[in-house]
Parts: sequence; structure tokens; C-alpha cells
Amino acid sequence: MRAANSPALAYAKLPPRRLEKEARKAAVETRDRAERKICHLRSGGRCEVILVIHRSETSAILQKRCKGKARHNHHLQGGIGRRNVGDSILSECRIDVCPQCHGYIEDGIYEPYRQDESELAATVRYIEVRR
Repeated sequence: MRAANSPALAYAKLPPRRLEKEARKAAVETRDRAERKICHLRSGGRCEVILVIHRSETSAILQKRCKGKARHNHHLQGGIGRRNVGDSILSECRIDVCPQCHGYIEDGIYEPYRQDESELAATVRYIEVRR
């Protein structure tokens, strides 16, 4: 209850920080869903891992694309706290992968083959370094 002689506030009360934080989080989640959908449309629902296989006798390089169904989204730009921050949220910086290939990438069994920082998801290739 306001006293009769107290002046009215000259400025509006700010919204709680919790609401601002929830709004920012919702905006990031909306953008993430949209970028995941673009990535999934690009892959056609199929794992985008392309494995480079060397044939030393003929010095030929073969490329084989995984035939698994894509269920995971792998961020090409890694690091603690880097997912969905900056360019990492873009569909060009992520690939659609099957659970098996995603596990191989995360465990270091598959590593990028001659990948520059400038390469995007459509051009990334992997090589099996260990089993």
C-alpha cells in the first residue's frame, strides 16, 4: 500500500533476469531445431560420414559413405561450452550421423582426413586411425 505523500515511480520495473534467461535459451533452442532440420534435409536421413580408405598397392584412395540411419547431430566445432555458440549452431558446422559413427568420432577412432578449419560439413571426410 502506497502512502498518500510518496511519489509514484518515474520508471518501470525491469523484468526478472530469470525471464530474460529463459527467453534467450528458448531462442537458441528454436534456432538449434531449425538448423538440425536443415542438416537432416541435406543428409536425406542418412549418415553423412564418408570414410577414406587407402589402397597402398594401387595407391588409390576410395571413399565410402556410411549407410546407417542418421539419428545424431555432430558438431564439427568442438570444445567445452562451444556447442550452439557462434558458428557452431549453423548447419554448415554440423553433420548428421548414425549412433555408431558418432561414437567412433567421439572416441577418436575416426578422425578428420586432411581437414582445414575452413572446410564445411559437406566436404569433411574421416579416416579410421584405430579400432
